[in-house]
Amino acid sequence: QVLASDHSEPSANPIASGSASEGLAMGRAEEWARRTVLQGGFTTGQRVTLSGLGASGTLGAWLEEQGRWEVIIDGCAATATTAETLAARAEDLRLEAFSGDVAEDLLSDEKIDDNAWRGRQAVANPTVGDLVQVHHSGSWVDAVVVEVGAAAVAAAEAAVASASAAATVRVVLVDGCKEVALPLSRMRRKENYLAHQRRLEACALARMKMQKKGRITDEDVLEVLRVWAFTPNPVRRNVIPKGERWVYSDTLGLVRSRCSSACVETRLAAVYPDMMRLLSRWVTPRCSKLFGCSFPFTSINLNFAYGARLHRDRHNVGPSLLRALGDFEGGALGYLPDDDKKLPLEALPFEKRVKIDTRSEFRLIDGQRAHCVEDFTGERFSIVFFCCGSYPRASASLRRSLVRAGAV
Repeated sequence: QVLASDHSEPSANPIASGSASEGLAMGRAEEWARRTVLQGGFTTGQRVTLSGLGASGTLGAWLEEQGRWEVIIDGCAATATTAETLAARAEDLRLEAFSGDVAEDLLSDEKIDDNAWRGRQAVANPTVGDLVQVHHSGSWVDAVVVEVGAAAVAAAEAAVASASAAATVRVVLVDGCKEVALPLSRMRRKENYLAHQRRLEACALARMKMQKKGRITDEDVLEVLRVWAFTPNPVRRNVIPKGERWVYSDTLGLVRSRCSSACVETRLAAVYPDMMRLLSRWVTPRCSKLFGCSFPFTSINLNFAYGARLHRDRHNVGPSLLRALGDFEGGALGYLPDDDKKLPLEALPFEKRVKIDTRSEFRLIDGQRAHCVEDFTGERFSIVFFCCGSYPRASASLRRSLVRAGAV
């Protein structure tokens, strides 16, 4: 549950009182933050709209066993016992409106060192219930988003770097449960703690695989990928299938900054370096055997359980190396080798695409030419090795970090 919009405290919200011990306050704050993430940041009585249905209603009870909210739909009987209700997932709900004003003092305008952002992703589209980190009192601390103003949404869609004081987001600090408002420029992503634990387990398994004698096998990589925790990624809009809002897609290594033309190291590469090392150890000897030389790459893209729609990777340079793993049928790569990179995607002769089998062996393509994933059934992972186009502008320290992680 979250703080109500009139700043009153719901009875189920375990905000520690001033007389409570610090340890108890911390424990209750963590419990509250975790439940906030699970419930999507909503609370009983809030007005919401349901994505895809265009219907409005009021939140009833949290259905613990189903992991969903009861929504009492507008236009039905006034009493909850006779009204039409729908059990909806938190990700399908949107707050209909926010009441109250953001009255907390904003953080001071001291410039944040750009190095603090290295390896981190800015919060592109903050939503209620997101677990994030905010720059507060000189350091980065964990917080939960409880309110997003319209100005903040507009600024996020334009560019986080240009967020103004008016583009504010209200959050509750996990440590002490203090509620503050701050501009988007003082916020960065914070992964769910459960996903973090799963990823640590995957890294531990990767280290064990790398310690054994002999080369890394396809089965080794697949076993680690099955442990790795993917979280919804709404940022890769060029690959998200029509009708969907996010995909399971993670990138290790360098990516192009969304605030400039420079490149940055992804947070995943910085926090979980053993994943990139394992994949590097896996691909390097195979490239030597297939091509007689190593394959240069700065980044590795991991995908799971979705078929990318027709797209071009316009920020990549050079060839991309692809491989698919898992227990699946179908899922070939649809590729248009004669794409001139200029025609709109919808104008391309899609029927002339070449279907490439990436399951049996590594395949090379030009990622700047249109490609997609054919329909499939079952469990499908794909791994893409590529070079970030902004690599020439990477600092010497960033390049050294990449080499330590296994990039060639």
